[in-house]
Amino acid sequence: MRRGYKVLLGCGIAIGIIGIAGGIALFVISRDEAPPDDSDLIVKRLDIPDDQNGFTYFQQAGEILYWPGTESWEKAHTVADDPNENSRDRLDKMLDGKDWDEALAAEILDANKPTFALIEKGLACREFQVPEGKSIYDKIPYVFDFMQTARLMRLRAADLAARDKGVEAVERTLDVVFFGNSQERSKGGLVHFLVGQTIKGEGLEQLRRLLVECKVPAETLQAVAVRLTAWQDSATGLADGLRCEYQIESNTIEAIHQGNLTMKSLARIDHDPIRPSWSERLDVALSLKPNQTKRLCAESLRTFVEACAKPYAACPTLHSTQENRDRLLRTLAPRNTLGRTLYGILVPAVLGVLEHKCGAHTDMAATQALMALKPFKMKTGRLPKTLDELVLEYLAAVPLDDFDGKPLRYSPEKKILYSVGKDLKDVGGFTKEETLKWWQKENPTRPPEDAPPAPPVWDLPNPSWPIEF
Repeated sequence: MRRGYKVLLGCGIAIGIIGIAGGIALFVISRDEAPPDDSDLIVKRLDIPDDQNGFTYFQQAGEILYWPGTESWEKAHTVADDPNENSRDRLDKMLDGKDWDEALAAEILDANKPTFALIEKGLACREFQVPEGKSIYDKIPYVFDFMQTARLMRLRAADLAARDKGVEAVERTLDVVFFGNSQERSKGGLVHFLVGQTIKGEGLEQLRRLLVECKVPAETLQAVAVRLTAWQDSATGLADGLRCEYQIESNTIEAIHQGNLTMKSLARIDHDPIRPSWSERLDVALSLKPNQTKRLCAESLRTFVEACAKPYAACPTLHSTQENRDRLLRTLAPRNTLGRTLYGILVPAVLGVLEHKCGAHTDMAATQALMALKPFKMKTGRLPKTLDELVLEYLAAVPLDDFDGKPLRYSPEKKILYSVGKDLKDVGGFTKEETLKWWQKENPTRPPEDAPPAPPVWDLPNPSWPIEF
């Protein structure tokens, strides 16, 4: 009996020791570092009343928009009568300055009078701020509406141009650029920033087309070149977009750590969040260090926030993004396996976004230069020998190429403006004829008739803008 008691006591002590050792081991394995200092990655939002926020009115405008694919359009058109795709194609051509359909333009503009009333209220607001981004589950359907609203605004400008109202067409196109710039700086995530850049870019493209097609006084064009200066900065909006992404990443890591979200949910954000099972909760406790993971996410995005205001050539991180991501993944402790996975999923591929910012900034620079070159030629009868001739009277300074930070390239002989592009090599820029030859060289198996009328400018080794006046 005593012997059996001793055996039981020994087993109890052994089990206790094993339990204590297991508890200590679990504590050591799951021990995390202190929370990171991420105060510099907090988006500084403004307290804006709804009736003073441009977002309020543009959101309402999108909800009543009359455009192919919207509910109001569906009520007015049967599929057999006017398929949406057919209408969209016709509008695309019209917005590109081709096959103008006066009747279609009149129908859409007349039906959207209430929409334009809201747009005007939105444009009059000094602030434009979207709702705070908190979760990967945030619903932002208004982003698509913003794209369509911008197209409606461009149609209004194109209609004015078709009726020889060049000054009014330019003014309404500037509204599109302003709207895109407001969306860029709306303190939303990267989706908002990229949508804003797309809208702004479409507005700038239309301005350049109006410069060739419409009669606009030199004084108006000079004023446009100056006004565009206020909308040059894309770095601030991108930096806030990256900060917003960090906040969403941090909230997602915390939600998984607290058991409100599972890893499986990250692949199904179009469904409701999945609550974790007890085994999944134990896995998270053992293999996720939330503070360490947040710190590494913060360090990665902080690097890119700092790069936002720099030209491409001054940002070595732009050229080694994947290498940096791999290095950071390796620095995650082996026991932080879920943290490693989360980092790889949540930290966005910022390289493409930063390149896009540089392209958009340079596109603005080229548009500004063209807006100054035209009135210079109208007044002097010639193009300047260098862009320096435009400074003071037409421009405050020569616009910069955001890829190398140097003045935008200009060739009066070839009548082009151009950028060195992301490879940072100056090969002299491309005229329209040289662009066609380049395309044929890059696509030797395709017949010349397949060549697009204007290959995307950023496909060229030296993105180029022709001077067509």
